[in-house]
Amino acid sequence: MEQMMMSTCINIIVAAASFLILWQIYRSRRNRTWAAPHGCTNWPVVGMLPSLICHASDFHDRYLTATLRRHGGTVELKGPWFSGMDSIVTSDPANVRHIQSGNFGNYPKGPVMKEVFEPFGDGIFTVDFESWVLQRKKLHLLIKNNRYKLLMEKATHAKLEYGMFQILDHLAENGDESDLQDIFQRFTFDAICIIVMGLDPRSLNIDFHDAPLAKAFDDIGKGIFRRHVIPKIAWKLQKWLRMGTEKQLSIAMQRFDDFLYSFISSRRKQIIAKRMDDEVEETVDDDLLTAHIKGEIMDKNDGVLVLTEDKFLRDMVLNLLGAGRSTIASTLVWLFWSLTNNPHVESKILAELNSNPPTLEKIHGDENVLINHPYLINLWKLIIIFLMIIMIYRP
Repeated sequence: MEQMMMSTCINIIVAAASFLILWQIYRSRRNRTWAAPHGCTNWPVVGMLPSLICHASDFHDRYLTATLRRHGGTVELKGPWFSGMDSIVTSDPANVRHIQSGNFGNYPKGPVMKEVFEPFGDGIFTVDFESWVLQRKKLHLLIKNNRYKLLMEKATHAKLEYGMFQILDHLAENGDESDLQDIFQRFTFDAICIIVMGLDPRSLNIDFHDAPLAKAFDDIGKGIFRRHVIPKIAWKLQKWLRMGTEKQLSIAMQRFDDFLYSFISSRRKQIIAKRMDDEVEETVDDDLLTAHIKGEIMDKNDGVLVLTEDKFLRDMVLNLLGAGRSTIASTLVWLFWSLTNNPHVESKILAELNSNPPTLEKIHGDENVLINHPYLINLWKLIIIFLMIIMIYRP
């Protein structure tokens, strides 16, 4: 009896799936939309996912570019049912200006994105309207400061000389292979942690050991990605039951929060202690977190010290780490991949670098090569390649 019921259920499911497929074929042929104009067939249940997977190897540089060109710069992509992966892709400058500047207030991120990006809290990635404007102004004041540029140059230089170059030399001497994307991910994570928090987690190491902070950050990113691709009801249920990928995400968030709150509290106490001795002043080596806390102390009204909540600083730090890590790493990977496939361009870049050697300056008491902003702006060929990579392979 049970076997008959099971067989009946399977037959019903197969019949229903067959009906949906045949109905889609009939409707598409009737409306002449079976082969979607942009080359993606919108299948029942799975949407356009099969077509996107088939073109995964050339998705950015050929498939998506040709699709956007065929449709005037804007297309709608349909993901599997209930996955929340439906999206509109545009490369039309007019549309970008309309959304990002002209009518930005009409396009809020909304509660759905805030829910998916729960680990980022109330940071600039998830908030809208007045809160977004306020955070944007604060970050601009910090980032546009010349001290930030100097800190970024020093942090990048230090990680290159004492991290990246040593690892590449070690790999070359031993003839070992390694994942370049993993190396860039570690490099950018260390650099952005130094810039944002003044802390080097040392995830970029010869043994490729995972730093606890970097591991927790990776797990958070994986958890957010899974929330994008599985139905909302599925990950909501996992979260409620504390199981599966949501359990991993919860553990990663707890580890990251425990570290960040402790770090922020310690840093604030150090700065307030210096304030008691009238030693609080902005320096070149101040990271963004320190600069923000010092700014609060130096801008107190009527002698009353009003401190930002640790939650706000936690969200700010996590959002800055998210903005500066994978985006830069993926751009660097696409850059070197493109240069490898275009040796004539690589030779021109090398010729430009050889004809414009960097200057030598004293850094940490030693005479080292200093790659700074005034030097880089003269490398116009390299700048053009970077801009092309960013336009073609969006980070």
